[in-house]
Amino acid sequence: MTEGQALALKQLKEIEKSHDTALEILDMAFPSDESDDLAIDVSLYCGDFETKSEGLNLRDRETFTILISENFPFSIPSVSISHNRFIGTDHTSLMGSLCLYLAPDSEWIPNDAIYGFFSRLHEWLSRAAKGELTPIGEPIHPPTEYSTYDRIVVVRANTPQIFKRAWIGYAELKTISDLRIEIVGWNEISDRSQTGEKAAVFLLSQRYPLQEFPRITADLVKFLIRSGISREMIYTMLQSIDTKAHAYIVIGVPNRGLEGRPLRQHLVVWRLEKGLQLTQGQDRIFSEDRNKRPLAKMKMNAFFQKIEPEKISWCKVLEDREEIVIRRDYNSPISWFQDRAVMILGCGALGSVIAEMLVRADVAKFHLIDNGYISPGILSRQQFEDDDIGKKKSEQLATHLRRINPRLEVEVSTENILKHQEGISQTFEDFDILIDATASQAVAEKIESWYSSNAIRSTPVASLGIGPTAERGLVVLSREEYSGGPTDVLRKMRLSVVKGRDHSDYKQDFWPNSDLLQERLFQPEPGCTDATFIGSASDVAVLAGSMLNMLGRDLATDDANLAYAHFISQPHVATHATHLQDFSWQTDRRYMDQKSGYEVRISPLAWENMSRWISNSAKHRGPQVETGGLLFGERADASKVFWVSDVIGPLV
Repeated sequence: MTEGQALALKQLKEIEKSHDTALEILDMAFPSDESDDLAIDVSLYCGDFETKSEGLNLRDRETFTILISENFPFSIPSVSISHNRFIGTDHTSLMGSLCLYLAPDSEWIPNDAIYGFFSRLHEWLSRAAKGELTPIGEPIHPPTEYSTYDRIVVVRANTPQIFKRAWIGYAELKTISDLRIEIVGWNEISDRSQTGEKAAVFLLSQRYPLQEFPRITADLVKFLIRSGISREMIYTMLQSIDTKAHAYIVIGVPNRGLEGRPLRQHLVVWRLEKGLQLTQGQDRIFSEDRNKRPLAKMKMNAFFQKIEPEKISWCKVLEDREEIVIRRDYNSPISWFQDRAVMILGCGALGSVIAEMLVRADVAKFHLIDNGYISPGILSRQQFEDDDIGKKKSEQLATHLRRINPRLEVEVSTENILKHQEGISQTFEDFDILIDATASQAVAEKIESWYSSNAIRSTPVASLGIGPTAERGLVVLSREEYSGGPTDVLRKMRLSVVKGRDHSDYKQDFWPNSDLLQERLFQPEPGCTDATFIGSASDVAVLAGSMLNMLGRDLATDDANLAYAHFISQPHVATHATHLQDFSWQTDRRYMDQKSGYEVRISPLAWENMSRWISNSAKHRGPQVETGGLLFGERADASKVFWVSDVIGPLV
């Protein structure tokens, strides 16, 4: 025995001693050459359990066999029965094993050892006696099939709706590799237009009553017949499958979901061995020629006599049906991006990382724009591989994303972003969001110039940046009806930092004085190369993930007139006060000066002060007296924008 098995036996004897006749050890089989398990037969007193008519009829004493593996207490003991009185009860297999834990990895506590195990067994028996092993609202434990074939079947398409009668038809199959096939659609039995690979399908309307599917074909055929599928129909469906390869039969039972709620189909896939298959086009049972029916029926009987003694080859089924699978990122901030179209400018450290995060969030479409090449040095933190060196970033990133999701639609542009800006603006409104990850002031100004020349927009724009040592990041978002683009929002953010007291670290990172900026310039390759930040892949991942979560949260709000900005610090450098700083602004008033071609944007504060000064002047000086004041703001000649941020009224 191992140390763990000895511990289990010791604790079991302590339970036996301290609980009088509640538990009795009947027999033991110690580990041997045939088995590494310690097998212990026990008798439990069950006469005190509350019982109901719909519950399990327990005897005063029930006998169980406990198998304790050599790895106990890190592995869960198994418990089984040697009779068939429990068969058909929820969470009981055809072989007599009891399923005590719905989620073993999270429910089993090794430190509780045998005490915890018997506490769970006692709870299981108590609920079984009342017929409450699966209470209303709890997940149903679907029946198990023991896969014996290494071909994996991934189910992508939702099943047809099942009413009172079984659904019989075909599944559209798509071969992905030698390991994997996928179910990508369903067709009625009357649909003769389907071409390509297909499987016969029987989707039943009644729940499967046992905890395991049959292992012998004869038992499965009997079950199908009891469910209303005739032998003739089974035979006919198998005849209709192309026999050049192994045949597949999909069987569904409504055993998925929560007890008391509408149920979904639980699917299993039976692979019929090639040597057992029918030849397509054989005489059919339902032939219009009555003279052929006896011969066809004889062939059918011979076929079933041949296959019924055979073991069933169950395939491993992996589910990806929207109707039963809840995404693991459900309701997270990044879930806003699901099924969206995203344009990303720049496929470098930030762009490549956020693109991978977004494809895993199930973005439907990307447009990637970057004319840069992959060099050896960038592999330390960008989503590329050694074989990609020398290739275009945008093209290789697209290849990488398609490997994650082959159904993804990806457009790629390898032109210079600044030269390609006209093309961007033409397709801009085809996307749900544009993300600027270039860290280029020229690109930001170009986007701003496009903003100033368009009165109506329907697409939000975000800009992301990382500080010189990757300790801090910033993200800004201009919503659909906001008055400007990222440059506009960054300007307001800079003004807030100058006025604020708690932003000194961010100010030094993103708006330092000229001397500090020169000190912080980092050029990884000596020569005339672009400066970048110092930081690792983990640094980028932490900041990029936080940025996307903030974007998702902001985009989910209803007010499209707002702009948002956030400072983010990594946990190892942030104080409690500066880990996250949030800002938001209402849209400015916009006026176009037709003579100069400049757009004038007046902040809500400036407009309020101007209106107050005008009102005061009219009240105290009369409507005929003209007065003036000072406007404070900024002029951007590249984007042709005048910002008016504040005003001072008449000095006299």
